Amino acid sequence: MDYERLASGVGGGIAGDPPGVCHWFGDPRKLWPSETRDFVPWLIDHLDLLGQCLGTPLTFTGHEVGIGEGLRVDIMAADDAGRRIAIEAQIGSSDAEHLGKLPMYGVMANADLVVWVLAYDRVRQFGFCYQHTRTLQLLDDHLRERMRFAAVAVTLESDLVPAPVDSKVPPIIPRLRLRDLSKPGRYPDRDSAIPPLAVTPRSPDVAVA
Repeated sequence: MDYERLASGVGGGIAGDPPGVCHWFGDPRKLWPSETRDFVPWLIDHLDLLGQCLGTPLTFTGHEVGIGEGLRVDIMAADDAGRRIAIEAQIGSSDAEHLGKLPMYGVMANADLVVWVLAYDRVRQFGFCYQHTRTLQLLDDHLRERMRFAAVAVTLESDLVPAPVDSKVPPIIPRLRLRDLSKPGRYPDRDSAIPPLAVTPRSPDVAVA
């Protein structure tokens, strides 16, 4: 898949961007058509990047792990301290259905940390909604002696390039950012506790594996 087919828009209107620059953005559904068959396996292959977002190395321990009553956790992992980590993956804008699963997965999987990983199109979708991140913040505050919660945004973006751009599409690659739950009202991609993490493409014309 080439980057031009991934591209869904170009512009410099993202809050916080310096003047005279623009971004290319990609539609996650073009890279990962299915959450279960494409996005979740990609996350499993890139747990090292997710671990960098969370500040702890992750080891894969299970995929579609059954936790009773027909419930399955997308990914189970562990950190170096042996803490159990449940990971819920979603493509698109955050919704109440995925949010509602998080505390239930935490309890039933006996997880120490529950992570919501959301891939979305920054041109067409909102990503993490305020209502959902505010709720996640309250869960994290009130349940922190039992379990913690985290949210990670995944977007497909080029680097900032001078405007106007020529016809050549700059490389568009997945970037992971940790959502700052202490600031639920702010735009998620500007709340990064760490610099954006990027998966370097193998060549300009080959999509990330």
